[in-house]
Amino acid sequence: MRPQKLILSAFGPFAEETVIDFTRFKDGIFLISGETGAGKSIIIDAIGQLIGQRSQPSFVKNGADYAFIEGVFSSNKEIDKILLDNNFPIDEHLVISKKINHDGKSAIKINYRNSSQLLLKKIMSQIVDIHSQFETHQLFNESYHLKLLDNFIGNELIDLKKEYLTLYQTYKN
Repeated sequence: MRPQKLILSAFGPFAEETVIDFTRFKDGIFLISGETGAGKSIIIDAIGQLIGQRSQPSFVKNGADYAFIEGVFSSNKEIDKILLDNNFPIDEHLVISKKINHDGKSAIKINYRNSSQLLLKKIMSQIVDIHSQFETHQLFNESYHLKLLDNFIGNELIDLKKEYLTLYQTYKN
């Protein structure tokens, strides 16, 4: 799962539509670094909105009716399954958008269809994990360790793992 682009409009200081194109970077981890005041926190806040964090009226640029954030990600079979299980269309890209009104109320869309925050969090927890100074919460989650290992071994060994788990459950019972 790879981010393709982030689109911001009237979010914080972004008056005009701003597009951050991640496709120009190589696959792998994305780091945001820069000097104080460079805008790192604003980008992290925008990504935070796409992973289901609480909206705030202060995110809407002064004078605007609403802020808009959209993230486009490459999709995978795991995300496609969650989408299909929840009657959402699938595509080669996953499009997540959030509109935040000046009163702080928001609307979430997944692949251009209205969605709940619960489903948003379920999907985005598979895609994005934000780590900042002193935030290492996922590193202490044992199920996350297994997910890291599964991602590392790749798709070739996933079927073997499933077969093992089936045999193990049979043995246990």
